[in-house]
Amino acid sequence: MIAQMRQINSKLSKLDNAMKAANAKIGDAITKGDGSLRAEIKELFNEMKEDLLQSIIKRVDIIESKLFDRDQEIDQLKVQNKALEEKIESQKEDTIVQLRNQAKVVESLQNEITREHAYRRKFQNEIEQNHRRNNIRIFGVNDNNKRESARETANIVVDMLKSSNVIDISLYDIEYAYRLPNRKRAKRDIIVRFVSGYTKEEIMKTRRNLKGSGVFINEDLTPLNLEVLMSVRKKMPDEVRDAWARNGRIMMKNAYGRVSEVSFDDYEHWLELPWPNTTTDTNTTKPVDTDVN
Repeated sequence: MIAQMRQINSKLSKLDNAMKAANAKIGDAITKGDGSLRAEIKELFNEMKEDLLQSIIKRVDIIESKLFDRDQEIDQLKVQNKALEEKIESQKEDTIVQLRNQAKVVESLQNEITREHAYRRKFQNEIEQNHRRNNIRIFGVNDNNKRESARETANIVVDMLKSSNVIDISLYDIEYAYRLPNRKRAKRDIIVRFVSGYTKEEIMKTRRNLKGSGVFINEDLTPLNLEVLMSVRKKMPDEVRDAWARNGRIMMKNAYGRVSEVSFDDYEHWLELPWPNTTTDTNTTKPVDTDVN
């Protein structure tokens, strides 16, 4: 632009010189007083016209040349831009495909982790329940001595079972017996582990002899199994007629009288169901029948 302005100034300077020359000629013509004035003026303006016309044509040629070059640059930029857009679109599609594949991998890993977690939960629950296979939980036995020793507790259990015609055993049949801490109940529950599983089975068969005594004997279930059992018994009363535990397994009878075992795979279903409006206590200290003779 500066160069162009310089060129224009140069032209204007020439035009100014030409005007000065024209003025001089006009002055001479006026001095001469002849008829050559008109011809001189006409000749002068023709020269100025031709000079300006050539200058304008030249400038137009330069501008057209620059516009042509600029159009070529724009066309080239358009081609580059299109190629860039195509590359970006291709990379976008590749990125979307990669993200989808990664999402599938993550989902697969999450599913695998969920399955592994469920397997470990099932395995741990089975181990814990198996550890309790020779155990029973007794509710409602008189509790007068808050410092009762384990041996005293075992003697109380032996005497209670014998006096209630449940089973006649001795201390040698009991591996251990102890009271469970419980601030809510005046009579602390008792956990009894027998040396032999047969002793436990015999007690579960004859425990009905305790009916009306206020004492209850149940299987010693894991917290998870007990919560599932209570869920089966309480959450769908229209579809479940009864539910109980047998050797650590949860059994149910539907509305049509069909008996089936509750699979561990269905545990989560029962746990996620809402509890009925009535308050339900799933605490392991609650005396509920968890087995059926």
